[in-house]
Amino acid sequence: MHGIGGRSADANTELKSIDLCSMVKLHDITVLTETRTSDASRLLQHLPGFTVHNIKLDKGNEGKNGHGIAVLVAPSCSDYVRVLKTSENVQCIWLQCDKRMFGLEEDVIVGATYINPQSRDFPVRAIQTHFTDLFEDTLGAFQVSTNVVLCGDFNAHVGELSEVSDAHTGFVLDCPEVLETRRYVCNSVNKAGQLLVDLAAATSMAITTGRVVGDDGQPSFTGNYGDKKSRPDHVLLSPALYKLVCSFKMWDTCASDHAALSTEFRVNVVGGESANTKHHVCSVGLVSVSTTWFCVGSMRRLTCMLGISRKTWSC
Repeated sequence: MHGIGGRSADANTELKSIDLCSMVKLHDITVLTETRTSDASRLLQHLPGFTVHNIKLDKGNEGKNGHGIAVLVAPSCSDYVRVLKTSENVQCIWLQCDKRMFGLEEDVIVGATYINPQSRDFPVRAIQTHFTDLFEDTLGAFQVSTNVVLCGDFNAHVGELSEVSDAHTGFVLDCPEVLETRRYVCNSVNKAGQLLVDLAAATSMAITTGRVVGDDGQPSFTGNYGDKKSRPDHVLLSPALYKLVCSFKMWDTCASDHAALSTEFRVNVVGGESANTKHHVCSVGLVSVSTTWFCVGSMRRLTCMLGISRKTWSC
């Protein structure tokens, strides 16, 4: 996952765009959060053939911090990804990815979201309301498919909190390692972190932070001068997707004060023709204008410029 909105425009804006696009090209799907705009033309000029799906911003929110989500889809994947819905009460866009991208028996639903940090203008009550809305939308995603990815900049600090609950019985049988204490470098916990853990507990999802290979809970937000350290960006996966994860990588970039997170998935070809068969790689990524994530799969690459950045999945 990668955040790019935290740094103001300057003389190096074009170089930052090129740096960001070089990462996008390594992924099948890239999610960008806190874009502050609905216009992706500046990036698309460096990304020939890419398709963009975004949340349309009101004119009053153009250019403002904490607004805007865009999803960039590589040319080889465009025919396999479509917008499912845009949430009404929380910044979140939901995509439906053809099952052949992951080699699963059902399609994969990807949710990319941004939730503002707690402040005087966005108090605890507002955070609770947004997570309630996000929870309801996540339940709706599970009505479409049992394979769900939820990623973004939640401004949630989870520390070593565990999401494992009675709802994870089957999950624990297949992946007993989720019972282990979450690895963490940033041990802080805030209200958003508690609510994110509650959401995962109620939906049988796993928060990959501090759990998958290569992710030790290291900070994804370092500030403009490297003087801050926190982990507000996360990826949540349903059981079948969690079991496909190969590895995780975090990338530094000059495009943002957030690092990019990349997760790799094994993707098995399920009968017949498979999407992107020629290189059998699937990547999922998330990049926040102020946070970047990368999730990688073996058949496709998905990148989120919100807090998730894509990597490679094999089919």
